Amino acid sequence: MFPSFEAAWNSENNYSRDEDVFTSHEICAEFSIYFKENYTGFSNEQLKTLFDKVEKLIEDSEPSSEIDNALCTCFLENIAQTESGNLAQQFMGKRSKKFFDYWN
Repeated sequence: MFPSFEAAWNSENNYSRDEDVFTSHEICAEFSIYFKENYTGFSNEQLKTLFDKVEKLIEDSEPSSEIDNALCTCFLENIAQTESGNLAQQFMGKRSKKFFDYWN
């Protein structure tokens, strides 16, 4: 969905990656940086698809699994109070927006 994220992930500036061992939280944290730096180049379709997937993965307003916890605490929380987060709100579903709004 975001092919240029691979270059960001493989960059020497990515401190979340330790060789080939990484967690969902590290991926979401690095993606949040990438998202904030590149959001103006994303199409509405990319944003809609991304936030549809985020919404499906978040089970409830209190993150309970590793992936929904990572999405909430290392992506949604990280883009809160940013221009990229403000733009993204219109694409968020009910559950992701509820979590985002708490931090925004």
